[in-house]
Amino acid sequence: GWIGPPADWSTMKLTRAAFVQGVCVSQLQMAVATCVIANEGRLMRPSLVSRIESPQGRVLQQFEPQFVRTVVRPQTALQVKEAMKAVVGPGGTGVLAAMDRYTVALKTGTAQKSNGQGYLRGRYYASVIGFFPADAPQVVIAVALDEPQNGYYGGIVVAPVFRSIAEQVATCL
Repeated sequence: GWIGPPADWSTMKLTRAAFVQGVCVSQLQMAVATCVIANEGRLMRPSLVSRIESPQGRVLQQFEPQFVRTVVRPQTALQVKEAMKAVVGPGGTGVLAAMDRYTVALKTGTAQKSNGQGYLRGRYYASVIGFFPADAPQVVIAVALDEPQNGYYGGIVVAPVFRSIAEQVATCL
């Protein structure tokens, strides 16, 4: 990820930063930040697996969640979660990610790509990131399409992919 030093921010950069234009973050950074919101402001150490099993199914090693620190106040995380739930509601940009049996909290993203000198015409990175069940989160899912071909808004081209993945994951909950 990259964000310029605040001392170098112009008034225009400040106004654009409010909707995350002019900054770069990786999908993993977004996933960790979303987990903070889902975990009521608590940052947990990212991990890839919860356990290692033998071919016979015996647990060889179990990895427990590790608390790192509180990043935002729980009240702030709750406010962000409520805003993310609204994204999937009527008039939101992520309605195509809504699930039938679970409430989803979601953030859509549409980024015009840059070459370091300016934005590239017609080249986009579309994404969504969210969690469910929104009020008792179990799963965070991040999906992105680099230069999608049939549209470029995250809420249009990526939200249905999120929903498809989430519905498959929900069968395991």
